[in-house]
Amino acid sequence: MACFSSAIRHLNSFYMTKQSFVASVIITIAVIASARYFIHTEEKYDQAKPIENTVRADVIPVFPEINHTIAQSTTGIISPFGRGAPPPPKSLEERIRVRKVRMEKNGYSTPPEYYAMSLQELHIRAKQNDVYALLQLGEQYWSESEELVDAPSFDKALPPKDNAIKWMTAAVGQGHSRAATLVSLMYESQGQELQAYTWALISERMGDLSIQDHRKGFEAQLTENQRYQAVLMADKTNSEIQTTILDALRNKAGAR
Repeated sequence: MACFSSAIRHLNSFYMTKQSFVASVIITIAVIASARYFIHTEEKYDQAKPIENTVRADVIPVFPEINHTIAQSTTGIISPFGRGAPPPPKSLEERIRVRKVRMEKNGYSTPPEYYAMSLQELHIRAKQNDVYALLQLGEQYWSESEELVDAPSFDKALPPKDNAIKWMTAAVGQGHSRAATLVSLMYESQGQELQAYTWALISERMGDLSIQDHRKGFEAQLTENQRYQAVLMADKTNSEIQTTILDALRNKAGAR
């Protein structure tokens, strides 16, 4: 009996030892698993950090000269209508200064007095086909509509971008070839490649070759039929513009 009791004690001791060993193994496995989980989580967090920073960097608006340029051309013209362009400065003086620099740099500047003219005065002159007033209206409706929207003479019949294209197109009708390039860029910024291509053709026909390389980019995105229709429209529009210019010249000559 004593031997049996001793055997039981040894067996119980072995059983408890085995239980402790199993428990230790389980605890060790749990600790290792937990450690791997936290390490993996921390690695995922660390990997996510640069992605978050990259996204934030991408949404920071940049000056249009950086992210929206016409392909290398004879004049190196830079589109002032690029997507991602920052909002215009709020003060009138600063808006005039920035507008003047942009228009002079891109070849559609006006005499100094036009930069400070009121919207009402520009509208009056535009009705008389003053090309400088037309250019200023096209530029200001495109870039400064938020600051001008409360002006009594602000035209709300059309969206500001459509108004800008209307006035810039009118400037083309007065023989301003660079305005045709600007109309093309305006259409491009709105994702209207067919119209952008058509006006690039018109610009070239009027003698402004600065958009020539850019026009080839439009061309690659259009079907053969679309290109054909664009050529027909460009020829028709260019013919109408030339007729308008000749009529204006005759009227001036007759007035003298």
